[in-house]
Amino acid sequence: PSCGYYLEVWKMAALAGERWRSELPGHEIFTKLRENAGFQRRGSGRTSAKNLAFCLNGDLFVWDEADKVFYTTNLRYLNSEEGCDGAKYQTLLCINPPLFEVCQVLLSPTQFHVALIGLRGATVLELPQRWGKRSEFEGGRARVNCKTIPVAERFFTSSGLVSLRHAAWYPSETEEPHLVLLTSDNTLRFYNLKEPQSPARVLSLSQSEDGSAVRTRGRSYAASLGEIAVAFDFGPLVCSPQQLPGQRAKEEVLAYPLYILYENGETYLSYTTLALGAGGLGKPLGPLPMHPAAEDNYGYDACAVLCLPCVPNILVIATETGTLYHCVVLEAEEEEECVAGERWARGTEAVPSLYVFECVELELTLKLASGEEEEEPLESDFTCPIRLHRGEGGISK
Repeated sequence: PSCGYYLEVWKMAALAGERWRSELPGHEIFTKLRENAGFQRRGSGRTSAKNLAFCLNGDLFVWDEADKVFYTTNLRYLNSEEGCDGAKYQTLLCINPPLFEVCQVLLSPTQFHVALIGLRGATVLELPQRWGKRSEFEGGRARVNCKTIPVAERFFTSSGLVSLRHAAWYPSETEEPHLVLLTSDNTLRFYNLKEPQSPARVLSLSQSEDGSAVRTRGRSYAASLGEIAVAFDFGPLVCSPQQLPGQRAKEEVLAYPLYILYENGETYLSYTTLALGAGGLGKPLGPLPMHPAAEDNYGYDACAVLCLPCVPNILVIATETGTLYHCVVLEAEEEEECVAGERWARGTEAVPSLYVFECVELELTLKLASGEEEEEPLESDFTCPIRLHRGEGGISK
């Protein structure tokens, strides 16, 4: 059950040396996690994959769902003789622990907050101050109480059928931290941590003209057609080509591109900035044309999107069948702009295109063996949601 944690800290080898590799599996943190994981398996059925660990400046953080706490230890400390003997770690307690099951943890761009994300809510933990010889939390206390901020708690409590599909931090390191939530009602909401119960801005992602979705007994018609947003990601800061609400004529505004992926494989583009207050969020443009054209529109089971911070932007689109499409985002040519303008009237903004230059197929399962060579090989319809992570290396990689 702890293999995922080891993979998460593998990148710290060059920073912390080699001894931690042998010391970490027997660390008391993982002893606790194995015990709690075994208890949870006995008490429940199948569980989904989770991402509950991250590294920060040589420190490993691991979330324990059973106790609703973070365990943290320094990998450099494990390389010393003192660290091997003591196996010291700290426990970060939540003053107001989340009432939902945490599936993912996200470190903020400023590295002062950690978002605890689940299907039924989001809570932000504020990392305590460091001091002392080893720059430990609150001087090295074994158990540290941490301030927690429930985000959109009233919304999820009162909306029993709405779930959280995707969450991300607003990428700015200099402005007030905002948590962006994509919910199953096809809506994107931005929450300022100073007012965590009321969204600072709301963007409807419904593709219907009236912004509504006719709902059947099980799921909406939009969901049945794949017209439901499943993921999003921010691109690097650019001068917005889109006229944003609140922007004066001929005024240049720096904004972040916001790429929104739908289950049917279509990608839309918006631009957002906090500099214009509540109005700095443009209406989505799209769908962005994909080249070369494909009969299946590059799949109908898209599940994740990632924007690599380079010029031009590169999008990675993942499907549940294990296919990754690498696309370059380029401005459309004049003929394409005319066609897009006729079909998707969005003013005078140009709609860029996605040029697929690489397709990677992942082996999600072992190949099924057939009894005889003459027999047709068995087919597997196994699918698995893919999570994309931005690498720590340079842009050249």
